[in-house]
Amino acid sequence: MERTEFSVFQVVPIVKYDWSDDLSMADNNTSAFNYRLVLGTDSLSNHAFGMAVDINPYLNPVINEEGRIDPPGASYVPGRAGTLDDSHPVVREFLNRGWRWGGHFRPKKDYHHFDKPG
Repeated sequence: MERTEFSVFQVVPIVKYDWSDDLSMADNNTSAFNYRLVLGTDSLSNHAFGMAVDINPYLNPVINEEGRIDPPGASYVPGRAGTLDDSHPVVREFLNRGWRWGGHFRPKKDYHHFDKPG
């Protein structure tokens, strides 16, 4: 078994943010269950089914195709403690277990997101 030290900034139930994904992300909060829709759709997110997790979103932001970064003020610096990239053991382990990583999404990148396809 591989031992990996990985910094998770905090894990606070998202209800403490009034179920706001934006507020939770801006606070670099790692979260999983959140009964919400996929942004811009009428479809429930995998978070609504407990089949998704967002890890350190301020360190692993969403970068859309125009280059806008969410949460605002965040930056993606691979190699920084708590940041995920293709070679990171946390990413490899999720992928080995059949999960998807948002760092592979196109056209936007969702570096903090993992989900288990249904």
